[in-house]
Amino acid sequence: TGQASVLNRLGAVERELERLSVANSLLTDSLKCHRDIGNRQGEAEALIELSRVRACAGDGRGAFDAANLAFELSVELGDDLLVANAHNALGEAHWSLGHERQALSHFEQATLTARRARVRYTEAEALIGSALMLAQMQRRNDAGERADQALQMTTDAGYYGLGRRAAGLHLFIGCLAHRQDLEREDDLSAAKRIIAVDG
Repeated sequence: TGQASVLNRLGAVERELERLSVANSLLTDSLKCHRDIGNRQGEAEALIELSRVRACAGDGRGAFDAANLAFELSVELGDDLLVANAHNALGEAHWSLGHERQALSHFEQATLTARRARVRYTEAEALIGSALMLAQMQRRNDAGERADQALQMTTDAGYYGLGRRAAGLHLFIGCLAHRQDLEREDDLSAAKRIIAVDG
């Protein structure tokens, strides 16, 4: 269990450093270890991280498959934190596939589930995802509201890396409000750069 958990953490770090092939290899090994020893919670955690790596790499279908498996496991285990993280992973997978409404639905579910579990970091991540989707759907007032909530939450809790994402998103949405002529593809490209900055 210890070795598999270390692999999982290392995979997450490599994802943040954008070394996606290394992250994918580490997380694939972690997933195999967890499955070999029958650790279903660890399996779900590895699948969530693997989904995020695949989404970052542009493999939306692979990201969805991993996140969906993680979600099913998380529900069976009855672990609200895992369920919330799986919802976030499904949101990112759907976003990678261009499914804005499905992505928003999962980010909103992640927000509610994380709030119920009292895990503010995951809730802030979900709020950021919701804000990005709402901005893409031209619902800029709603997007601004979610971005404000995420920024306040990360500031209050001292989540500095995530706070930088929230602050960048807040600025991004403010710019959109004053630049109606921006192309949606430009918007999407900018948004992906914002959400990809972990810390």
